Amino acid sequence: MDRRTTRHLATFIFLLTAPCAAKQNATRHDDSDLRDDRKVSKNHELKIFTNDQRMSVDDLGESTPFTTLSVYFKLTCPFEVLEFRLPPGYRVVPDPKLGCGVYSLGESADDSSEASDAKEFSKSVGAKHITPFIDHCHVYESQEKKVGKHGDEIAQVHVRISLKHDVAGLSQDVAAVKDGAPAEKKWWSFALHVKNPLINPTDEDNQFALFHFHGTDVWNGDIYLRGWPIYGDWGCKYSDWSGWGQCSARCGGGTLRLTRRLLLEPPPHRGTVFRKPCADPLEKIVPCNDYACKFPCQLVDVGESGVCSAECGGGIRAQRWRWKGDGCPAKDDLETVQFEPCNTEPCRARCILADTWTVVTGCSEMCGQGTYRMMREVLQKDQNDPACQPEWREVKCARQWCTQLSIIRPDRNILPYPGDTYYVGLAFKLTFAVQKVTLSAPAGYSFGSPGADCHLHDHDLFPYYTGCKVGIRSVDGSWLDSRSITILLNAVLPRSDTGRYNFMLPVTNPHCPQNNFRQLVTIGDQPGPKEVCVIPYDQNLWEMQLVKEMADTPKSIWAAGYELHNPQESRKLSIPGGKDLFWATTNDAHFVSLEQNAWRARVVYCSARLEPCPDGSPCPASGVCPTADDGNGDIMDQGSWTLDDSAQVTNVEDPATTVEAAELEGPDDA
Repeated sequence: MDRRTTRHLATFIFLLTAPCAAKQNATRHDDSDLRDDRKVSKNHELKIFTNDQRMSVDDLGESTPFTTLSVYFKLTCPFEVLEFRLPPGYRVVPDPKLGCGVYSLGESADDSSEASDAKEFSKSVGAKHITPFIDHCHVYESQEKKVGKHGDEIAQVHVRISLKHDVAGLSQDVAAVKDGAPAEKKWWSFALHVKNPLINPTDEDNQFALFHFHGTDVWNGDIYLRGWPIYGDWGCKYSDWSGWGQCSARCGGGTLRLTRRLLLEPPPHRGTVFRKPCADPLEKIVPCNDYACKFPCQLVDVGESGVCSAECGGGIRAQRWRWKGDGCPAKDDLETVQFEPCNTEPCRARCILADTWTVVTGCSEMCGQGTYRMMREVLQKDQNDPACQPEWREVKCARQWCTQLSIIRPDRNILPYPGDTYYVGLAFKLTFAVQKVTLSAPAGYSFGSPGADCHLHDHDLFPYYTGCKVGIRSVDGSWLDSRSITILLNAVLPRSDTGRYNFMLPVTNPHCPQNNFRQLVTIGDQPGPKEVCVIPYDQNLWEMQLVKEMADTPKSIWAAGYELHNPQESRKLSIPGGKDLFWATTNDAHFVSLEQNAWRARVVYCSARLEPCPDGSPCPASGVCPTADDGNGDIMDQGSWTLDDSAQVTNVEDPATTVEAAELEGPDDA
């Protein structure tokens, strides 16, 4: 059996059979015979279970766990007094109810302290608690001292239990005959909290005894049960401290490291109570050689040079001499320190870039996936350091997802207002070659006077594009409808196999019908501001007509337009100043126009670490290649400029357009 086993089943059962002095009647006996169980034959049984066989060491203080003895017995004759004698060395833990440590099984503070085998046995025989019938009990030590296995004197504890009078089945016999045989006697039980011996008793004394009598001071019967061995339990045991290494100084005070090791660690738990692990230190530092040093002063060595006082431009570095002995110079004595020059080279400013990236270009595609550039600008550099240049990063982006025809707000930071002139972007994909393209905005929009020129910006229709007219040309040659434009081509515009055609143009927004604006967001119980004009979906559709052959019927593709915002809710206060603060144009213009030629040319970025300028010139400190402005005013027609290169479009917008003529999409359209 493992010594750490916490439960033990007493397998010894003593059956005591004593001859009766008088013959027992078949049905019942007279009262004189029942008062003395020595006169009748009997089969007494005793079983004892324990939940721990290790010695109870008191080094845990109040938390030292107790051992639970579960006692079961069956007596064939009535009894009024029981005396339970424990082997020498056991100590009884008092019970708060009866005061002698006896209690009913299942009523302890922690039922898990009782052996599981005891619970199973109690359930199998239907044992009954004896504690409700106890009148009083007390614990006392036997006057006869016992001797342990090693010659130590140990005491023996007796627990005497007195029962109440006239209790049927205990102090009073119940004569019952069933089918010609006496009724079977019951099993009785009680439990006892004890502390196991610190010393094993001798084999002769290591036994439990249960004495009983009925109406006399002479014991009528006794039952004995062999006890079990008690296993050892111990505390943390360490070796002696021993020095490791040598003292850190031969004089003047040093330290020494002492170590020890754990020799014996106690078992991890007793019953359900777990011991704390051995936490005493295994290492300690003690002082040593604390007597004063008596040596003549000597130069030991010249220490390593210290840190230079300057990174460039000339500094000094200290070098200290190390002395040892009596009467040596003090540590702060400058005579023991040598100074030498260091880092005499001229200072140059270090190349320092910003910690954050700044978006400097808009998304390269009007719809679908494109890219924009971010830059880490130069915060500090040396004038003669050509390699210190801004760093660039190209990041994927999307203004919105593409359909066959997409109506796009090029600058998401600018809200379109009713009645304002707004630059709208268009992206369309051709699944067949066309000779004529017309665009019609929803009712109320205006591109200008019919027949006037319209200007497409940032378009990629070259070399097929020759111009743009407001309106649609009628049969008699006149131009009609200010909400439409006709793109003039000098040849057939081929299908866009690899991408889409893009352009931007100004358009005057309509007024909001009846100033009917609706709210988009509700905050709590309060209604939000009315921000967006209410325009039915079928009244906000843009149409592009494509003519494959001049004699053919035009085919149309449709897309939903953009929303018009309430200027009273979305406009914010502006700072004083003219338009020249931002666009370098005049205050007379309603918008940036071709005549003023104030639009910025598309910039070309460079980096000394990535790529030089296209003409081979070195990259300037700004990271932008110089451009030549010949002042001829044709930068828009050449498609070499952009509306807004600094728009910070970094996230993917939800698709805002729909395609009504989906049948025009080819099988290769993504």
